[in-house]
Amino acid sequence: MTKQEKIKTNEATKATEAGVLPTMPTRAIHEIPLARLDLSVMNPRQNVEDAEIAALADSIRTVGLMQNLMGVLMEDSRVAIVAGGRRLRALKAIAAEDGQDEAEVLVPVLVTDDEAEAQVWASTENTARLALNPADEIRAYGRMVETGASVETIAKAFAVSVRHVTGRLRLAGLAPVILEALRAGEITLDVAAAYTVTGDVAAQEATFTRLQEGYGGDNPAQIKRMLMQEAVSAESSLARFVGRAAFEDAGGAIREDLFGADIWFCDLELVRGLAEAKLSKAKAALEAEGWAWVSAQIEPIPYEVLAEYRRTYPEQRDISEDEHLRYEELGELIEAEVCNEDGQAEFVALEAKLNEEHFTATQKAHAGVMVAIAWDGTLDLRQGLVRPEDQAAAAEAGVIEESRHAKAAKPATPYPTSVMDDLAAIRTGCIQAALIRKPELALDLLTFALSTPCYADAMPLQIGGKAARNTPEKADEGMALPDRLAPKEYRMPLNGSEASDAFTAFRAQSKKARNAMLTEQITRLFAADLALDRPTPLVEQIANLAEADIRSIWTPTKDFLARLKSDQLDGIMAEIIGTEIAPAFAKSPKKDKVEKLHKMFTEETARAGLSKEAKARLDAWLPDGMTVRGD
Repeated sequence: MTKQEKIKTNEATKATEAGVLPTMPTRAIHEIPLARLDLSVMNPRQNVEDAEIAALADSIRTVGLMQNLMGVLMEDSRVAIVAGGRRLRALKAIAAEDGQDEAEVLVPVLVTDDEAEAQVWASTENTARLALNPADEIRAYGRMVETGASVETIAKAFAVSVRHVTGRLRLAGLAPVILEALRAGEITLDVAAAYTVTGDVAAQEATFTRLQEGYGGDNPAQIKRMLMQEAVSAESSLARFVGRAAFEDAGGAIREDLFGADIWFCDLELVRGLAEAKLSKAKAALEAEGWAWVSAQIEPIPYEVLAEYRRTYPEQRDISEDEHLRYEELGELIEAEVCNEDGQAEFVALEAKLNEEHFTATQKAHAGVMVAIAWDGTLDLRQGLVRPEDQAAAAEAGVIEESRHAKAAKPATPYPTSVMDDLAAIRTGCIQAALIRKPELALDLLTFALSTPCYADAMPLQIGGKAARNTPEKADEGMALPDRLAPKEYRMPLNGSEASDAFTAFRAQSKKARNAMLTEQITRLFAADLALDRPTPLVEQIANLAEADIRSIWTPTKDFLARLKSDQLDGIMAEIIGTEIAPAFAKSPKKDKVEKLHKMFTEETARAGLSKEAKARLDAWLPDGMTVRGD
């Protein structure tokens, strides 16, 4: 602004303060006192968060007002701001905080007296604004750091959070080819961020080039796996067993991706060494307990190895005769509702002692323990194992009994075989319904199944097999599978030319559609068994990772209940109400029990009179083996 223009502006300001309409040239930039500026109703930004204004005020303090405001001259000699409402609020906030007189703070404003033109300004300035390309933003932050600017200064200058700047600066160290792909829109910010798991620019560039020429270039998980081949994911059983604190205390380096969603332990050898040391400590503690032998290993214990051993089981501890008498005495007092709190606490302690199990010295002298790392990173202890060469002596000492072993090896199933098979199919469908919502987990499972040899009973995904049955043979109205998992009609296999044409049509579909088909097909191959005495660890792990909720897909109805015995229906009712069942229910015909339980499970009106706790048990009830282990 020239000196003459400033003089005219000051004269206009004095005239305005005197109540006289200023005679300033319109469609020109003027320095106008902040006190004479108001937010126009035409300004689209009527509602703005206080935090946003505070951030913009910090930016203006740091680098100044980079762009003039735009307003329309009103009849009362004030100027209504149609574009720059956030800047106006920020300037007023600064003036208030610094104790400045708004009449003395001059603000550059492009002024018009034409409301139609002002409306165009308001619309255009707020819609034509183009956000800074992430790659350009990253480079801008990097250049400021090179000049000595702090993260806090950069955040204030760009009116963003410190965390935002920190995250972008992590990306500033990416290989130039990756930043250029981001700027060109060839990859997303999530894909670029995946490369931040390593600071090795050469490795970044090599991996980027390799993936752009093949499959997985847009898959952050695949990128991270390729870059961190010599590292261990913090979510792995090995890393969870060792623990981050122990790893870092031992000098291990931690690497996180841009958003901290994936964490890696960057020294596989160190992780294994720490795990072996922790296992050795656990082994020594067990040996001190008097076991005949103890073995420890990092890898899970194979089922076929365990099958070679016999088992001895813990026995209940004995309590003294006086303790028995006291336990019975307190029980009678509680039954008569005349027992005080101390007596009740004593009863609970005696009951816990009575139910406590332990291995005797004789058992330990003939048996041992296998120690390994479970899939969830906990210690997997298999106690009471009797080696083949020790079984004769163990039997002679009474440590193992054929009848007891046989009963443990072949527990009585709670339901008929046909019901068990249908429950397994229902459980499969419920876990599939959760898995299909987790495409990345499904792809991880497929990759693992293709790359890792496993025994058939350990791997729930059978590659090349037919789809797992996910609906019961006998109709069950309580089953509500997603449409994508509904049974498909049989299709005749294709011949040579048909297969080629079908593949061409398949490739013509969008990538999103093809990925959805892949997820669905992987999910359909997943088969779950019932989690009874020996649940399949990988099935339970996948069910937990997929956040499977059995009752959200299946509800017990009369179709299932009618297949149970009368005393099993009594047991369900007792579990729900939390007390002994009424004699009237116990003596009622089976069909009446089925109908009553069916209504309780499916009709809200049938739950009248149930306590809040009983309703919760009703909503959560599942047959034996249906619950996801770890829930």
